[in-house]
Amino acid sequence: MCGCRAPYMPGPGRECSPPEIICVRDAMDVYGRNSSQTCLCPVPCHTVRYAATISQAKFPSDFYSQVLAAQLSANPNLNVDADYFSNNLCLINIFFNELIRQTTTQQEAYLFVSLLSDIGGSLGMWMGASILTVVEIFDIMGYSLFRTRAPRSNHMV
Repeated sequence: MCGCRAPYMPGPGRECSPPEIICVRDAMDVYGRNSSQTCLCPVPCHTVRYAATISQAKFPSDFYSQVLAAQLSANPNLNVDADYFSNNLCLINIFFNELIRQTTTQQEAYLFVSLLSDIGGSLGMWMGASILTVVEIFDIMGYSLFRTRAPRSNHMV
């Protein structure tokens, strides 16, 4: 689209000049908008990942090459020396670095049943509060209307 790549992007293409970076930024914005609408990216069901590490040492060592040459020189059909072993033998160990298995479970964050439970709980609380308020209003009205007033005494001391 732009004919170049941003400096942080991998690849063999040429890097964009500063004015061309605007084109790359716009292209990335368009790509981001389009990919977020059309791409559903769930967690994969099954993946296997191995971390490769390499370590090396000279094999066989000079001493062990001489020992092997001495042992095999007893056979007259084999004409080998210590350099033969150093140049033609290889020892490869392949093993698992860690024996860890990780399981990822994906589930809904908020279930429909939980939504109904929350709505029902809130509705019950507010209805209970409103019924209690109505009862309190009737109680205050009844108390103020039907209370007997004690006669006032008008004498002064």
